[in-house]
Amino acid sequence: MRADLSARSGIFRDSPGDMRILDLNLPDRFDGWSVRYPTNVRPSAADARAGLLGSEHGVELYTLSAWCDRFLGRQFTADITTHDWLSSSRAIVLTVTAGAVFRDDIGELSALRDRLCYFTRDVWLYKLAAQWNRRGARLCRSNQECR
Repeated sequence: MRADLSARSGIFRDSPGDMRILDLNLPDRFDGWSVRYPTNVRPSAADARAGLLGSEHGVELYTLSAWCDRFLGRQFTADITTHDWLSSSRAIVLTVTAGAVFRDDIGELSALRDRLCYFTRDVWLYKLAAQWNRRGARLCRSNQECR
């Protein structure tokens, strides 16, 4: 559960120099909101070797790979299997596909979003069958005709 409900921004980069620039130049407040947090649940500076560049402000720098490991719990490679689809919650997929992306010069995030924008036909058929199965069970419990 994320207890840190303050404003934040995520940037996919892997440069400790960029974080240093942010540390030195970000204001303490922006548009009335605090930008710096003395205690938080953000990655610490010690996580830099894992591709997570944390600090005491609301800007987080990640490599896309490290972000996937931390927030999605897995890497979604070019070939997403049926098992990958069925073992991932909708919330995890929406973490990647929903929301605005303001810039993606490399195209790495856009490629990931494209891979996760809709599941395969087999998964779609499975989900459809599962929904009809649940609907049928509900009808039986409500004493409606079941055959």
